[in-house]
Amino acid sequence: MEGNGWLLLAAAGTALAAALLVRGMAGLAIARFKPGYNGARFWIVSSLASLVLGGLYLTGTLQTWPRL
Repeated sequence: MEGNGWLLLAAAGTALAAALLVRGMAGLAIARFKPGYNGARFWIVSSLASLVLGGLYLTGTLQTWPRL
């Protein structure tokens, strides 16, 4: 990629990481206060998966950002 392409890719990685981390935290709150039909186990497991993926995306983006 040339020019701003790498910067857009890094921004997309940051946005994806933020979305996954927010979803993970919100899911834990839902599991605690109002699990509904899916149940608390679903919300906890899916939230932990989102938090792990968000953390990995954030780590990768932060490691790559200085080289852009």
